[in-house]
Amino acid sequence: MKAPEPEAPPESGKEDLVEVPRRVVVGVRVAAILPLLAGLAVYALHPGARASLNDGVWLMSRGDTAGLREWGKGLGPWAALGTTVLMIVEAFILPIPAILVTWTNSWLFGPLAGALVSITQATLAALICFLLARAFGEPLVVRLISRRTVVKTNAFMAHHGSAAILVARLVPVVPFKGVSYVAGLTRMRLWPFVWATWVGQLPAGIGYSYLGQEIDRPASFAIFGLAVFSALLVFSIAVRRTTRVREGAPPASRARSVLFLSVIFLLLLGAIVFVFQLVRSRRAPDWGQVKTMVREKFPTVRQLSTDELAAWLEDSSREPPILVDARTPAEHAISSIASASLVTEDDLDSFESRTSRRAPIVVFCSVGYRSSRLAERLSKAGFRDVQNLEGSIFQWANEGRPLFSGDRPASKVHPFDATWGKLLDPRLRAEIPP
Repeated sequence: MKAPEPEAPPESGKEDLVEVPRRVVVGVRVAAILPLLAGLAVYALHPGARASLNDGVWLMSRGDTAGLREWGKGLGPWAALGTTVLMIVEAFILPIPAILVTWTNSWLFGPLAGALVSITQATLAALICFLLARAFGEPLVVRLISRRTVVKTNAFMAHHGSAAILVARLVPVVPFKGVSYVAGLTRMRLWPFVWATWVGQLPAGIGYSYLGQEIDRPASFAIFGLAVFSALLVFSIAVRRTTRVREGAPPASRARSVLFLSVIFLLLLGAIVFVFQLVRSRRAPDWGQVKTMVREKFPTVRQLSTDELAAWLEDSSREPPILVDARTPAEHAISSIASASLVTEDDLDSFESRTSRRAPIVVFCSVGYRSSRLAERLSKAGFRDVQNLEGSIFQWANEGRPLFSGDRPASKVHPFDATWGKLLDPRLRAEIPP
């Protein structure tokens, strides 16, 4: 898909650069203004939305990454809409990096999905800027960005021709908003602008999103950040050199060269991400993160601490819980908690048929993920008092509580695998075949 050569912006005071029928101009103005008016109406009429947006903007203006993470989680299914609004607000109001929204999306939706969400949101914000410039001309644009930015951005676009938008999005140092506004002052068509904006953000968007996953680990954040920044810097130089060297070539040829470099860069970025994931998979899990992950994945499952279970088992005045081991037979055979019954997928129907729906049930596994999944299933099947043992048998054993293999005391626990076994005291790890 190819866009025509951008033209220079008009002289100050000439509002409509593109010569189109008046009804089309009116339609473009309506399309540009309607989303903003709708947003303002919701902000004015819905107190909850207004308070939530105010909180998000305040946190973003302070650069409070931890606060933004909690803010996004609190929105639940509306999280994507909330961060979209923040991205648009950032484009028009806040002079702060949009990378904060990218990191928030990364925490909420995962590094890859979060990157795609952020890129789409930034493209929507760029589209609104483009439409505003197309509808109201240079007088509005020079009020939103400086005339110097307009002149410099227009020179950049004139130099790079039809590849200008793609090059601008691939080179992070080029002003994002400036390019969107100035593109709206030219004869550039809408869909090539949208396509080039979305595709051009892929390298930086994915890199920044994965970087956000490491913000709680300063050393890893610094190393991965340096790798991403270096890759983007080298790529930016390569893109600029390619478009300069091929200045005499047809615009379509230059665009193909930039696309080829983009593919190379995505492969490079893929290699960085692969190494990042490999290092991360070998890193010892963190108990706090594991418990947070389980609670977020299974929000309806009640969590019982190891202290609470120990006190319950010693309290003869309470009905003892039915302890359910959600692990595999091989794990259960090495050790378990006293009187616990192994319940596999094959045993589940039998367990449900012979167990009272009113009986108190406590489910455990290695760290609490598999047992939370089983607890959720039992609750949906009609069992009224089901809880998951938070930290499960790994934490139980780490705290020196009794273990049994059948009727005999045990001293070892199946580590599940080499990675998750790092959460277990090394003295308690059973030797298992590789």
